Amino acid sequence: MVQSSLSVKMMFNLQTSSTTMKLLLLVFPLLCFEVTFGDISEPDVIKVIVEEGSDVILPCSLSSKESIMFQLFVWTRDHQKTVFVHYPYFHNRYGYPTQDEEFIGRVSHFDDELKSGNASIIIRNTEVADSGDYTCDFPQLQPRQIFHIKLVVGGIFNDRTAENIPGAATKPYVKTLNQTQYWALLQCEVRGSFPKPKLHWQDSDGNILHAEEPKVTERGGRYDIILNITVTKTDNYRCVATQEEINHQIYSEIYMYIYGGVFKDRRAENIPGTAPKPSVTPLKQTKYWSLLQCEVRGALPKPKLHWQDSDGNILHAEEPKVTERRDRYNVILHINVTKTDNYRCVATQEKIKHQVDAEMYMFVFGGISKDNSVSGSCYQWMIPFIILSALCCYFICVLLALIWKGYITLHCKKDRGAAGPHNQQEAVQLNTRREAV
Repeated sequence: MVQSSLSVKMMFNLQTSSTTMKLLLLVFPLLCFEVTFGDISEPDVIKVIVEEGSDVILPCSLSSKESIMFQLFVWTRDHQKTVFVHYPYFHNRYGYPTQDEEFIGRVSHFDDELKSGNASIIIRNTEVADSGDYTCDFPQLQPRQIFHIKLVVGGIFNDRTAENIPGAATKPYVKTLNQTQYWALLQCEVRGSFPKPKLHWQDSDGNILHAEEPKVTERGGRYDIILNITVTKTDNYRCVATQEEINHQIYSEIYMYIYGGVFKDRRAENIPGTAPKPSVTPLKQTKYWSLLQCEVRGALPKPKLHWQDSDGNILHAEEPKVTERRDRYNVILHINVTKTDNYRCVATQEKIKHQVDAEMYMFVFGGISKDNSVSGSCYQWMIPFIILSALCCYFICVLLALIWKGYITLHCKKDRGAAGPHNQQEAVQLNTRREAV
Protein backbone atom coordinates (compact mmCIF):
# COMPACT_ATOMS: atom_id res chain seq x y z
CA MET A 1 0.00 0.00 0.00
CA VAL A 2 2.87 2.38 0.77
CA GLN A 3 4.62 1.72 -2.54
CA SER A 4 1.42 1.95 -4.60
CA SER A 5 0.37 5.28 -3.10
CA LEU A 6 3.89 6.53 -3.53
CA SER A 7 3.81 5.61 -7.23
CA VAL A 8 0.51 7.42 -7.80
CA LYS A 9 1.84 10.60 -6.23
CA MET A 10 4.99 10.39 -8.29
CA MET A 11 3.10 9.95 -11.55
CA PHE A 12 0.93 12.93 -10.76
CA ASN A 13 3.93 15.08 -9.96
CA LEU A 14 5.71 14.01 -13.14
CA GLN A 15 2.80 15.29 -15.22
CA THR A 16 2.65 18.67 -13.48
CA SER A 17 6.08 20.17 -14.24
CA SER A 18 9.42 19.19 -15.63
CA THR A 19 11.22 20.86 -12.74
CA THR A 20 9.34 18.72 -10.28
CA MET A 21 10.04 15.69 -12.42
CA LYS A 22 13.77 16.29 -12.31
CA LEU A 23 13.61 16.75 -8.56
CA LEU A 24 11.65 13.55 -8.10
CA LEU A 25 14.05 11.63 -10.30
CA LEU A 26 16.79 12.64 -7.88
CA VAL A 27 14.77 11.90 -4.78
CA PHE A 28 13.09 8.71 -6.03
CA PRO A 29 16.07 6.38 -5.39
CA LEU A 30 16.25 7.71 -1.86
CA LEU A 31 12.54 7.16 -1.35
CA CYS A 32 12.80 3.64 -2.65
CA PHE A 33 15.77 2.99 -0.32
CA GLU A 34 13.90 4.29 2.71
CA VAL A 35 10.85 2.15 2.00
CA THR A 36 12.99 -0.94 1.61
CA PHE A 37 15.00 0.02 4.67
CA GLY A 38 11.84 0.17 6.75
CA ASP A 39 10.67 -3.29 5.77
CA ILE A 40 12.27 -5.12 8.72
CA SER A 41 11.58 -8.64 9.92
CA GLU A 42 11.99 -8.78 13.71
CA PRO A 43 11.81 -12.20 15.41
CA ASP A 44 11.03 -12.74 19.09
CA VAL A 45 13.56 -11.63 21.66
CA ILE A 46 15.92 -14.39 22.82
CA LYS A 47 16.96 -14.21 26.47
CA VAL A 48 20.39 -15.45 27.49
CA ILE A 49 21.45 -15.69 31.15
CA VAL A 50 25.04 -16.27 32.20
CA GLU A 51 27.20 -15.87 35.30
CA GLU A 52 29.79 -13.15 35.54
CA GLY A 53 33.27 -14.17 34.40
CA SER A 54 32.13 -16.87 31.99
CA ASP A 55 31.93 -16.85 28.18
CA VAL A 56 28.60 -16.51 26.38
CA ILE A 57 27.42 -17.08 22.81
CA LEU A 58 24.81 -14.69 21.42
CA PRO A 59 22.94 -16.56 18.64
CA CYS A 60 22.15 -14.99 15.25
CA SER A 61 21.49 -17.10 12.14
CA LEU A 62 19.55 -16.62 8.92
CA SER A 63 16.70 -19.07 8.50
CA SER A 64 17.56 -19.37 4.80
CA LYS A 65 21.06 -20.65 5.65
CA GLU A 66 22.46 -18.53 2.82
CA SER A 67 26.09 -17.51 2.93
CA ILE A 68 26.92 -14.21 4.62
CA MET A 69 30.63 -14.28 3.88
CA PHE A 70 30.18 -11.17 1.76
CA GLN A 71 27.42 -9.60 3.84
CA LEU A 72 27.67 -6.74 6.28
CA PHE A 73 26.25 -7.41 9.76
CA VAL A 74 26.55 -5.28 12.88
CA TRP A 75 26.13 -6.19 16.55
CA THR A 76 25.13 -3.38 18.94
CA ARG A 77 24.11 -3.14 22.60
CA ASP A 78 21.25 -0.90 23.70
CA HIS A 79 21.50 0.81 20.27
CA GLN A 80 24.51 2.76 21.57
CA LYS A 81 27.56 0.52 21.88
CA THR A 82 29.06 -1.18 18.84
CA VAL A 83 29.89 -4.72 19.89
CA PHE A 84 31.08 -6.22 16.60
CA VAL A 85 31.08 -5.33 12.87
CA HIS A 86 31.70 -7.78 10.05
CA TYR A 87 32.96 -6.06 6.90
CA PRO A 88 32.98 -8.32 3.84
CA TYR A 89 35.46 -6.83 1.36
CA PHE A 90 35.25 -3.09 2.03
CA HIS A 91 36.54 -1.23 5.04
CA ASN A 92 34.12 1.08 6.79
CA ARG A 93 33.42 3.10 3.65
CA TYR A 94 29.72 3.42 4.49
CA GLY A 95 30.41 5.24 7.75
CA TYR A 96 29.51 2.48 10.20
CA PRO A 97 31.07 2.98 13.63
CA THR A 98 34.00 0.93 14.76
CA GLN A 99 33.97 -1.49 17.68
CA ASP A 100 33.72 0.13 21.12
CA GLU A 101 36.81 -0.08 23.26
CA GLU A 102 35.22 -2.18 26.03
CA PHE A 103 34.58 -5.03 23.56
CA ILE A 104 37.95 -4.97 21.78
CA GLY A 105 39.72 -8.31 22.21
CA ARG A 106 36.70 -9.90 23.94
CA VAL A 107 34.33 -10.49 20.99
CA SER A 108 34.77 -12.85 18.05
CA HIS A 109 32.59 -14.60 15.48
CA PHE A 110 32.56 -18.05 13.87
CA ASP A 111 34.31 -17.44 10.56
CA ASP A 112 33.91 -21.02 9.30
CA GLU A 113 30.14 -20.88 9.74
CA LEU A 114 29.49 -17.70 7.78
CA LYS A 115 28.83 -19.80 4.69
CA SER A 116 25.80 -21.33 6.40
CA GLY A 117 24.35 -17.99 7.57
CA ASN A 118 25.63 -18.08 11.14
CA ALA A 119 26.48 -14.61 12.46
CA SER A 120 26.65 -15.56 16.14
CA ILE A 121 29.32 -14.01 18.33
CA ILE A 122 31.03 -15.05 21.55
CA ILE A 123 31.77 -12.60 24.35
CA ARG A 124 34.52 -13.73 26.70
CA ASN A 125 34.93 -13.00 30.39
CA THR A 126 31.52 -11.39 30.76
CA GLU A 127 30.87 -8.61 33.25
CA VAL A 128 27.69 -7.39 34.90
CA ALA A 129 27.97 -4.25 32.77
CA ASP A 130 27.63 -6.41 29.63
CA SER A 131 23.95 -6.98 30.44
CA GLY A 132 21.59 -5.33 27.97
CA ASP A 133 19.61 -5.58 24.72
CA TYR A 134 21.73 -6.75 21.79
CA THR A 135 20.83 -6.53 18.12
CA CYS A 136 22.26 -8.43 15.17
CA ASP A 137 21.55 -6.31 12.08
CA PHE A 138 21.83 -7.17 8.36
CA PRO A 139 21.22 -3.72 6.85
CA GLN A 140 21.91 -4.69 3.22
CA LEU A 141 19.74 -7.80 3.04
CA GLN A 142 16.49 -7.57 1.10
CA PRO A 143 14.40 -7.50 3.20
CA ARG A 144 16.53 -6.20 6.03
CA GLN A 145 16.74 -8.50 9.08
CA ILE A 146 17.38 -7.64 12.73
CA PHE A 147 17.66 -10.18 15.55
CA HIS A 148 17.15 -9.22 19.21
CA ILE A 149 18.91 -10.90 22.14
CA LYS A 150 18.60 -9.91 25.79
CA LEU A 151 21.73 -10.74 27.80
CA VAL A 152 21.60 -10.97 31.59
CA VAL A 153 24.93 -11.38 33.36
CA GLY A 154 24.43 -12.48 36.97
CA GLY A 155 27.02 -11.09 39.31
CA ILE A 156 29.05 -13.34 41.60
CA PHE A 157 29.46 -12.15 45.17
CA ASN A 158 33.11 -11.40 45.89
CA ASP A 159 35.31 -8.82 47.49
CA ARG A 160 35.18 -5.73 45.26
CA THR A 161 37.02 -3.30 47.50
CA ALA A 162 39.90 -3.22 44.99
CA GLU A 163 37.49 -1.89 42.33
CA ASN A 164 37.00 1.34 44.33
CA ILE A 165 33.21 1.12 44.07
CA PRO A 166 31.70 4.06 46.01
CA GLY A 167 29.90 2.82 49.12
CA ALA A 168 31.30 -0.70 49.02
CA ALA A 169 31.41 -2.11 52.56
CA THR A 170 34.81 -2.34 54.17
CA LYS A 171 36.04 -5.38 56.08
CA PRO A 172 33.70 -5.92 59.08
CA TYR A 173 35.07 -5.17 62.53
CA VAL A 174 34.45 -8.10 64.90
CA LYS A 175 35.13 -8.20 68.63
CA THR A 176 34.13 -9.96 71.86
CA LEU A 177 31.75 -7.96 74.07
CA ASN A 178 31.41 -10.45 76.92
CA GLN A 179 32.57 -13.98 77.71
CA THR A 180 32.14 -16.65 80.36
CA GLN A 181 33.32 -20.24 80.45
CA TYR A 182 30.01 -21.30 78.85
CA TRP A 183 29.30 -18.63 76.20
CA ALA A 184 30.62 -15.54 74.44
CA LEU A 185 28.86 -12.46 73.07
CA LEU A 186 30.35 -11.37 69.72
CA GLN A 187 29.77 -8.14 67.78
CA CYS A 188 30.14 -7.42 64.06
CA GLU A 189 30.13 -3.81 62.84
CA VAL A 190 30.12 -2.26 59.35
CA ARG A 191 30.13 1.52 58.85
CA GLY A 192 29.51 4.00 56.02
CA SER A 193 28.16 1.57 53.40
CA PHE A 194 25.78 2.14 50.51
CA PRO A 195 23.66 0.37 49.39
CA LYS A 196 22.67 -1.03 52.80
CA PRO A 197 24.55 -4.31 53.40
CA LYS A 198 23.12 -7.46 54.94
CA LEU A 199 25.09 -9.03 57.78
CA HIS A 200 25.07 -12.61 59.02
CA TRP A 201 27.19 -14.87 61.24
CA GLN A 202 28.26 -18.37 60.23
CA ASP A 203 30.35 -21.16 61.74
CA SER A 204 33.35 -22.96 60.28
CA ASP A 205 31.03 -25.36 58.39
CA GLY A 206 29.31 -22.45 56.63
CA ASN A 207 26.05 -22.80 58.57
CA ILE A 208 24.26 -19.48 59.00
CA LEU A 209 23.65 -18.89 62.71
CA HIS A 210 20.67 -17.32 64.41
CA ALA A 211 21.66 -13.91 65.74
CA GLU A 212 19.98 -10.89 67.32
CA GLU A 213 18.15 -8.27 65.26
CA PRO A 214 20.70 -5.98 63.55
CA LYS A 215 20.97 -2.37 64.71
CA VAL A 216 20.84 -0.07 61.66
CA THR A 217 21.53 3.66 61.60
CA GLU A 218 21.61 5.96 58.55
CA ARG A 219 23.82 9.01 58.23
CA GLY A 220 24.16 11.07 55.04
CA GLY A 221 22.81 8.27 52.86
CA ARG A 222 25.29 5.78 54.31
CA TYR A 223 24.47 2.91 56.67
CA ASP A 224 26.07 1.72 59.91
CA ILE A 225 25.05 -1.81 60.98
CA ILE A 226 25.83 -3.77 64.15
CA LEU A 227 25.00 -7.48 64.54
CA ASN A 228 25.52 -9.34 67.83
CA ILE A 229 25.46 -13.08 68.47
CA THR A 230 25.90 -15.40 71.47
CA VAL A 231 27.98 -18.51 70.79
CA THR A 232 28.29 -21.52 73.09
CA LYS A 233 30.95 -23.73 71.53
CA THR A 234 34.57 -23.49 70.49
CA ASP A 235 34.77 -22.67 66.79
CA ASN A 236 35.91 -20.23 64.10
CA TYR A 237 33.14 -17.68 63.51
CA ARG A 238 32.74 -15.48 60.43
CA CYS A 239 30.75 -12.25 59.99
CA VAL A 240 29.75 -11.70 56.36
CA ALA A 241 28.59 -8.39 54.83
CA THR A 242 26.76 -8.60 51.48
CA GLN A 243 25.65 -5.82 49.10
CA GLU A 244 23.57 -7.56 46.44
CA GLU A 245 23.13 -4.50 44.23
CA ILE A 246 26.87 -4.29 43.52
CA ASN A 247 27.63 -8.02 44.02
CA HIS A 248 30.02 -7.17 46.81
CA GLN A 249 30.70 -9.53 49.70
CA ILE A 250 33.36 -9.26 52.38
CA TYR A 251 33.91 -10.93 55.76
CA SER A 252 36.00 -11.09 58.92
CA GLU A 253 36.71 -14.08 61.19
CA ILE A 254 37.25 -14.58 64.89
CA TYR A 255 38.24 -17.73 66.79
CA MET A 256 36.45 -18.36 70.08
CA TYR A 257 37.42 -20.92 72.69
CA ILE A 258 34.54 -21.80 75.02
CA TYR A 259 36.00 -23.48 78.07
CA GLY A 260 32.78 -25.02 79.36
CA GLY A 261 31.28 -25.90 76.02
CA VAL A 262 30.43 -29.51 76.96
CA PHE A 263 26.98 -30.45 78.27
CA LYS A 264 27.17 -31.89 81.77
CA ASP A 265 25.50 -31.84 85.18
CA ARG A 266 26.34 -28.42 86.65
CA ARG A 267 24.15 -28.48 89.76
CA ALA A 268 27.24 -28.52 91.99
CA GLU A 269 28.35 -25.21 90.44
CA ASN A 270 25.37 -23.37 91.98
CA ILE A 271 24.44 -21.67 88.71
CA PRO A 272 21.16 -19.75 89.22
CA GLY A 273 18.28 -21.41 87.37
CA THR A 274 20.00 -24.73 86.85
CA ALA A 275 17.39 -27.40 86.20
CA PRO A 276 17.05 -29.94 89.04
CA LYS A 277 17.01 -33.68 88.48
CA PRO A 278 13.83 -34.51 86.53
CA SER A 279 10.99 -36.22 88.34
CA VAL A 280 9.80 -39.27 86.38
CA THR A 281 6.63 -41.16 87.31
CA PRO A 282 4.29 -43.65 85.62
CA LEU A 283 0.85 -42.06 85.25
CA LYS A 284 -1.01 -45.06 83.86
CA GLN A 285 -0.16 -48.61 82.94
CA THR A 286 -1.91 -51.46 81.17
CA LYS A 287 -0.83 -54.88 80.04
CA TYR A 288 0.47 -53.49 76.71
CA TRP A 289 1.68 -49.92 77.37
CA SER A 290 2.66 -47.43 80.02
CA LEU A 291 2.27 -43.63 80.19
CA LEU A 292 5.33 -41.95 81.72
CA GLN A 293 5.74 -38.35 82.89
CA CYS A 294 8.90 -36.27 83.19
CA GLU A 295 8.75 -32.97 85.07
CA VAL A 296 11.27 -30.19 85.67
CA ARG A 297 10.42 -27.13 87.78
CA GLY A 298 11.91 -23.70 88.39
CA ALA A 299 14.52 -23.70 85.63
CA LEU A 300 16.03 -20.70 83.81
CA PRO A 301 16.82 -20.57 80.95
CA LYS A 302 13.96 -22.75 79.69
CA PRO A 303 15.14 -26.36 79.46
CA LYS A 304 14.49 -28.76 76.62
CA LEU A 305 13.24 -32.22 77.62
CA HIS A 306 13.42 -35.48 75.71
CA TRP A 307 13.00 -39.19 76.37
CA GLN A 308 15.45 -41.85 75.23
CA ASP A 309 15.75 -45.62 75.58
CA SER A 310 18.66 -47.63 76.97
CA ASP A 311 20.41 -47.50 73.59
CA GLY A 312 20.36 -43.71 73.63
CA ASN A 313 17.74 -43.38 70.87
CA ILE A 314 15.62 -40.25 71.24
CA LEU A 315 11.96 -41.26 71.36
CA HIS A 316 8.98 -39.46 69.90
CA ALA A 317 6.93 -37.94 72.71
CA GLU A 318 3.97 -35.63 73.11
CA GLU A 319 4.29 -31.85 72.94
CA PRO A 320 5.79 -30.53 76.18
CA LYS A 321 3.59 -28.52 78.54
CA VAL A 322 5.42 -25.32 79.52
CA THR A 323 4.34 -22.85 82.18
CA GLU A 324 6.19 -19.76 83.36
CA ARG A 325 6.12 -18.33 86.87
CA ARG A 326 8.35 -15.49 88.05
CA ASP A 327 10.70 -15.88 85.09
CA ARG A 328 11.20 -19.57 85.85
CA TYR A 329 9.93 -22.42 83.70
CA ASN A 330 8.09 -25.62 84.57
CA VAL A 331 8.14 -28.23 81.82
CA ILE A 332 6.23 -31.54 81.67
CA LEU A 333 6.80 -34.15 78.97
CA HIS A 334 4.69 -37.31 78.53
CA ILE A 335 5.44 -40.44 76.54
CA ASN A 336 3.75 -43.79 75.85
CA VAL A 337 6.07 -46.81 75.94
CA THR A 338 5.17 -50.28 74.72
CA LYS A 339 8.14 -52.44 75.62
CA THR A 340 10.11 -53.38 78.69
CA ASP A 341 13.23 -51.20 78.91
CA ASN A 342 15.15 -48.62 80.90
CA TYR A 343 13.88 -45.13 79.98
CA ARG A 344 15.70 -41.87 80.59
CA CYS A 345 14.34 -38.32 80.67
CA VAL A 346 16.99 -35.72 79.81
CA ALA A 347 16.74 -31.98 80.58
CA THR A 348 19.11 -29.68 78.66
CA GLN A 349 19.84 -25.97 79.08
CA GLU A 350 22.03 -25.05 76.12
CA LYS A 351 22.94 -21.52 77.20
CA ILE A 352 24.59 -22.68 80.42
CA LYS A 353 25.72 -26.08 79.02
CA HIS A 354 23.77 -27.91 81.72
CA GLN A 355 22.31 -31.37 81.24
CA VAL A 356 20.78 -33.64 83.86
CA ASP A 357 18.70 -36.81 83.57
CA ALA A 358 16.65 -39.33 85.51
CA GLU A 359 15.98 -43.00 84.70
CA MET A 360 13.08 -45.39 85.21
CA TYR A 361 12.82 -49.10 84.46
CA MET A 362 9.44 -50.11 83.05
CA PHE A 363 8.20 -53.69 82.80
CA VAL A 364 5.43 -53.87 80.21
CA PHE A 365 3.67 -57.16 80.99
CA GLY A 366 2.25 -57.86 77.54
CA GLY A 367 4.75 -55.90 75.52
CA ILE A 368 7.87 -56.73 73.61
CA SER A 369 11.09 -56.27 75.46
CA LYS A 370 14.22 -54.66 74.13
CA ASP A 371 15.84 -57.91 72.93
CA ASN A 372 12.60 -58.84 71.09
CA SER A 373 11.75 -61.61 73.59
CA VAL A 374 8.24 -61.70 75.01
CA SER A 375 7.69 -60.04 78.37
CA GLY A 376 5.45 -61.99 80.75
CA SER A 377 6.56 -65.24 79.09
CA CYS A 378 5.39 -67.31 82.06
CA TYR A 379 1.85 -66.14 81.52
CA GLN A 380 1.92 -66.44 77.76
CA TRP A 381 3.38 -69.96 77.75
CA MET A 382 1.44 -71.27 80.78
CA ILE A 383 -1.69 -72.41 78.91
CA PRO A 384 0.15 -74.25 76.08
CA PHE A 385 2.42 -75.93 78.64
CA ILE A 386 -0.54 -77.12 80.72
CA ILE A 387 -2.33 -78.48 77.63
CA LEU A 388 0.78 -80.31 76.46
CA SER A 389 1.42 -81.73 79.91
CA ALA A 390 -2.17 -82.96 80.17
CA LEU A 391 -1.93 -84.69 76.80
CA CYS A 392 1.30 -86.42 77.81
CA CYS A 393 -0.28 -87.64 81.07
CA TYR A 394 -3.30 -88.93 79.19
CA PHE A 395 -1.24 -90.97 76.73
CA ILE A 396 0.88 -92.42 79.54
CA CYS A 397 -2.23 -93.49 81.48
CA VAL A 398 -3.74 -95.13 78.40
CA LEU A 399 -0.50 -96.96 77.70
CA LEU A 400 -0.30 -98.29 81.28
CA ALA A 401 -3.92 -99.44 81.15
CA LEU A 402 -3.34 -101.37 77.93
CA ILE A 403 -0.30 -103.06 79.42
CA TRP A 404 -2.21 -103.98 82.60
CA LYS A 405 -5.07 -105.51 80.58
CA GLY A 406 -2.59 -107.58 78.62
CA TYR A 407 -3.26 -105.97 75.25
CA ILE A 408 0.36 -104.95 75.09
CA THR A 409 3.16 -107.32 76.14
CA LEU A 410 6.62 -106.17 76.92
CA HIS A 411 9.33 -108.66 75.97
CA CYS A 412 12.61 -108.51 77.84
CA LYS A 413 15.63 -110.50 76.68
CA LYS A 414 17.58 -112.48 79.27
CA ASP A 415 20.95 -114.16 79.32
CA ARG A 416 20.53 -117.56 77.60
CA GLY A 417 23.40 -119.21 79.50
CA ALA A 418 21.87 -118.51 82.89
CA ALA A 419 18.29 -119.25 81.89
CA GLY A 420 18.86 -122.62 80.16
CA PRO A 421 18.48 -125.11 83.10
CA HIS A 422 15.83 -123.09 84.76
CA ASN A 423 13.68 -123.07 81.60
CA GLN A 424 14.12 -126.83 81.10
CA GLN A 425 12.95 -127.60 84.65
CA GLU A 426 9.88 -125.43 84.17
CA ALA A 427 9.12 -127.27 80.93
CA VAL A 428 9.21 -130.70 82.70
CA GLN A 429 6.90 -129.46 85.43
CA LEU A 430 4.54 -128.04 82.86
CA ASN A 431 4.37 -131.38 80.97
CA THR A 432 3.75 -133.28 84.23
CA ARG A 433 0.78 -131.07 85.00
CA ARG A 434 -0.65 -131.52 81.53
CA GLU A 435 -0.45 -135.38 81.86
CA ALA A 436 -2.17 -135.30 85.27
CA VAL A 437 -4.97 -133.33 83.82
